[in-house]
Amino acid sequence: MLMCLVCMALLASCEDPILEGPTKPSALFDANFVVYDHSPANAPITQDGCLKTWRGDGESTIFGQLSVEMTLLCDMDNLTFCNLIGAFHAADGSALFFSIPEGKITCNQGAGCVNYQYSFNDLATISGGTGRFAGATGSFNPNAMIHNGELPNWFAKFNCKGDIKLKSGNQSEVGPLIPELLP
Repeated sequence: MLMCLVCMALLASCEDPILEGPTKPSALFDANFVVYDHSPANAPITQDGCLKTWRGDGESTIFGQLSVEMTLLCDMDNLTFCNLIGAFHAADGSALFFSIPEGKITCNQGAGCVNYQYSFNDLATISGGTGRFAGATGSFNPNAMIHNGELPNWFAKFNCKGDIKLKSGNQSEVGPLIPELLP
């Protein structure tokens, strides 16, 4: 009887109630990319800051080649941002969603500050996706370094590190869906 209770407890632990189904163990999440400002010239300014749209490309162990798009409200007067909402897009059409409710922008000093004047590293939360990332959860630190040159020379370089948990049945978290890797 005790053995049956232990087995039932082990089986129940394989289900993640948030994802409503079995999940795979956490895997390393990484993404390296550069974004450029694609904000419209007449971007709205609110009490929380100016609406920004950032787009770029890069690579990741889990995605292979990727594109990324983010929107956020940026308040450079107070060195803060809020409502950062983003999506990574894989070549197969799958998307992974993430967000940072609010964050702090830091002025860089010392080595490297000539190239990257600002940075932020507030925790991003993974909140699902489409295709092989449907039901994904996790978090990562963006490790964003910002070159604050005049437009069009403004850009930000990201070196994201964290972990991700995929819902069972989705594409393996070990590598990207690239034709040459398929059997």
